[in-house]
Amino acid sequence: MIEIRCTKIEQCRNQPALYGKLLALKQALQEGQNGNFNSGMSSKWRSAALTVHHGADIDTAYNNLAFNLGTFSSKACKEKQEPMLDSFTSYFEQLNNNGWQFKYGNKQVSWQGLHDEVKMTGQAPWIMERNGRYHCHYITEKPYPGWQQQLRYPLLQQYIANNILDCDPQLVSIGIYTILDKQFIMMRYAEDELQEAQAEARNIFADVHRAFTRELHTL
Repeated sequence: MIEIRCTKIEQCRNQPALYGKLLALKQALQEGQNGNFNSGMSSKWRSAALTVHHGADIDTAYNNLAFNLGTFSSKACKEKQEPMLDSFTSYFEQLNNNGWQFKYGNKQVSWQGLHDEVKMTGQAPWIMERNGRYHCHYITEKPYPGWQQQLRYPLLQQYIANNILDCDPQLVSIGIYTILDKQFIMMRYAEDELQEAQAEARNIFADVHRAFTRELHTL
């Protein structure tokens, strides 16, 4: 069994054979696949927001965030401190004004439904609910080009609907909140797009596993 984090799926998509070989080398060297333990400003922002979602007082979280952001001393970081604090307030105002209620944060992904010997892993986006519909988003400092075409988003829409919420995938929207733009950008992939994404992922995972197995036998 090999595991592929959802954040690595584009690497698999671009070079499945190479990625399979790298996984085999890591296994042979007994290297784990650790998560991205980012201690940057965006990570501090996410941590503060999650405490509020879990019931912390927003003013206290804001003050703690202001202190933590103040520990970043470079000119570029100092210039971002005020916009990031403004965005923290705007984020919760937007959710509250639109009636979204926090449901889950940092759910772990564990999906073996695309290949018998490959499991998709990683961290699901935060999940909000309103009147039986769901809004799932990652937090990012700014948009990254072409994210809507990344394979992980339709896969996650399907996974969240089937394995976390037990609902119709068309009730689930998925996307990002961009801190510096104070903006939610959401997608809802149609049923045919979800099916195409899963078919593509099955082929990619098969290629990765084939290369992994071949390389492992040569080591």
